[in-house]
Amino acid sequence: MRLFVIGAIFILSAATLVTVGVLSGGIRRFEMKDLFDPESGMKPGETIVVDNGQIVAIESLSPNLVFKYATEQQPEESIRVESSRNPPENFRVGIGASIKGTFDSQTRSFKAYQVSTNCPSRYDPKEELKKIDQQRKIEGQSPPYKPAPAGASLPGHRDNRTVALRDSVR
Repeated sequence: MRLFVIGAIFILSAATLVTVGVLSGGIRRFEMKDLFDPESGMKPGETIVVDNGQIVAIESLSPNLVFKYATEQQPEESIRVESSRNPPENFRVGIGASIKGTFDSQTRSFKAYQVSTNCPSRYDPKEELKKIDQQRKIEGQSPPYKPAPAGASLPGHRDNRTVALRDSVR
């Protein structure tokens, strides 16, 4: 009897995993250009994923998230995205995003169940410091640090330890 219960639990678990895999794998991915193509094969009310666009304008963050979404190559071909979810952490204009939900081609609106932003592909600390400095200049504040002269290097602690070790051995 005990072996039967364990076997039944195993079979139900496997069936659940297969069902979830089939359902989640069945969501089709589209590009922005395909949304406007009547021959794309998209059915009304079908849940789809679009992930080759970026946020071009933010209309509202609460109570509902509403923004414009388009590709970098064709910003004039934007769609209106509405979501009842909170915006992701790094949600801002110009960042790439992926949206999952349903698209209404007649109103050019997308009802998103999920909105995910892409991580920035490149982080340049020098550029970030320039932005901070420009903002501080606008606000009339001085930079929080003194820039190092050209060609200067930071003193290395390794050199100090090497000298101390060398002196202690003698």
